[in-house]
Amino acid sequence: ADLRARMAWLQARLAFETGQFRETLSLVDKVVQESAGLDPILRGEIASAGGLLKGRAQFALGQETSALETLKGLRATYPRSDAAVYSFLAESSHFEGQGNIVTAQLRLNELINNPDYARSDYLPYALFQTALLSEQLGGDDNLKAAIRRIEDLVNIPTAAAQDLLFRARLKQGDLLRRLNQFPQAQQAYEELINKF
Repeated sequence: ADLRARMAWLQARLAFETGQFRETLSLVDKVVQESAGLDPILRGEIASAGGLLKGRAQFALGQETSALETLKGLRATYPRSDAAVYSFLAESSHFEGQGNIVTAQLRLNELINNPDYARSDYLPYALFQTALLSEQLGGDDNLKAAIRRIEDLVNIPTAAAQDLLFRARLKQGDLLRRLNQFPQAQQAYEELINKF
């Protein structure tokens, strides 16, 4: 049963990756059904990941309302799962693709400001994405907000944050230059030179 569920999950994932979104929806439902007799932990992982995949497929099919409901249900049922955390990133990406930057930021801020996700490996990425979205808005206040988010990222002592450190500091230097804060920009660039 364990192997069958894993193979069904792989099939659903491959359908999504190859753009077969309608098939993905039916395969996700099949995976959840096949996982009924599994260990509760594995069943929860499969169901939460399946909910995320289903929501992303619904977005791809233009079923925004259904996708938002699916992801909201995922967060309610499996609030501490990686899939629940990633669902905020999926929603943000969807709204960014529509040009709705403010809503995209709001979704990321829900993740960033939730104390349950303070140790998530996705938190540094959410902070960086929020900074990039603020930059797209373009105003001086937005650029300053982007710099603050990068500082928040830099102060997270996790491997996930360290992986983004170079890109984040480079972006921070660019933002500081746009604000005509050249000495601070130089410090950001010098830190990059010294560390990397």
